Amino acid sequence: MDIEPFEKLRTFIIKTLNLNDSDETTYLLKKDEDFGIIVSDTIKFIKAYSKEFNVDVSAFVEAYPKTPVLFIRFLEKGIIDGKLDDEIIKKSANPFTEDNYTRKIRRLPESIREKAIRSGNEFGWKQEDFIEVIKEAKRVPMAILGGQIRYALPDGTCEHYWLSYDPEGRKRGELWITYCSRSANECIVKFEKLIANTTIEKEAEEFPFLKEKLEQEVNIGQYRLFMLVFSDDESDEHQYKQ
Repeated sequence: MDIEPFEKLRTFIIKTLNLNDSDETTYLLKKDEDFGIIVSDTIKFIKAYSKEFNVDVSAFVEAYPKTPVLFIRFLEKGIIDGKLDDEIIKKSANPFTEDNYTRKIRRLPESIREKAIRSGNEFGWKQEDFIEVIKEAKRVPMAILGGQIRYALPDGTCEHYWLSYDPEGRKRGELWITYCSRSANECIVKFEKLIANTTIEKEAEEFPFLKEKLEQEVNIGQYRLFMLVFSDDESDEHQYKQ
């Protein structure tokens, strides 16, 4: 990636989304050119991008995907080419690219994938969909490695690493199908216990960024995600309990 176009793009994104140096998104923009962003008003953002860099975005606007993910490297490519081509349109409409993580997500039913929300290079689901996701993963079968609550706002991301629902690791000699079933069941039990015994929004106040949003009467609940990590590799020794 050419430094100049990328740095101009990065500066534009930080300014347009009102990010600051403490935001996780800002850090990733420094480090990961394949980072994907979701903005609250995509068309407004794309038009501002078009005006700033003189990029033809007409094809993107016409094909505007329902839940677009804007990948940094494709936005940078658009600056160089002077237009957003079919590649960015397809990738934005279907962010499930074939890395190891998203390959596992693809194994879930379409109805589950449609409810997935991308945050960085991972996916999470809303609280009301969580148990259904776990049950479908169990049917694949895939094991549940765990996850935690994350707030993914357009202008910042906060990870509640202490609000997790990780099942016990795979036991030596445990059959794969047994592990998949047990990890799913344990994850659901921990999830339900977390929901019943935790005032999640109160926990959000641990982050000054989220506390400020609450003081501004922003409904941060709409940005709350329940992240999940799966395993579909029966031979993966990293699953085993240490």
